[in-house]
Amino acid sequence: MQPLQSLKEKLFKPVDAITAEVFTKLFGVIVLLQVFSFQKFDFINKGILEPKLLFKYDFFEWIKPLPATAMQAIPLLLVLSAILIIINKFRKVGVVIFLLGFSYLFLLEESYYNNHFYLLILIGVVLLFYNPQKDTGTGISYIPYWLLFLLQFHIAQVYFYGGLVKLNTDWLIHMQPMKTLLEQSAKSAIIPSINKSSFALYL
Repeated sequence: MQPLQSLKEKLFKPVDAITAEVFTKLFGVIVLLQVFSFQKFDFINKGILEPKLLFKYDFFEWIKPLPATAMQAIPLLLVLSAILIIINKFRKVGVVIFLLGFSYLFLLEESYYNNHFYLLILIGVVLLFYNPQKDTGTGISYIPYWLLFLLQFHIAQVYFYGGLVKLNTDWLIHMQPMKTLLEQSAKSAIIPSINKSSFALYL
């Protein structure tokens, strides 16, 4: 019982919430940038509404696109959710709106799967439990260690496994697909020549 008690004490030990607080605000900024990216590429129309066939995740075949007007409202709701998260007003409402809207878009089409989209959803679930408690004596806010650990774990595992799968000749020798992606993005880059340079590729 002693190891279990020790683990419980460690997981529920109060830790300063400052890093989680900064992370949460940055998460809101990332959501905002992702929505702008969706809008830039007209994702709702070209990615969801116009295709005649959408590939479905197993067990989620029942999820269908909404009428065009409702679909166009989803990015606006996601912007609202990001703002609520960033300014820390009705943050949990913002997280719920984000989870519902972003998960819905994610589950509409399997071929757009991206582990970073999946990561955003996982982090959103963790943030549902983010409720820092302020120490009236010191003014410092605290959260249980398990919450901070979950945020760190989700970030670490994505980049750990993402790094492992890139240990191959395509990535290390041929520099693909990064070479192609950089060349394609050169058109909209601030300094196009940098995107086409070896420096950017190796960086």
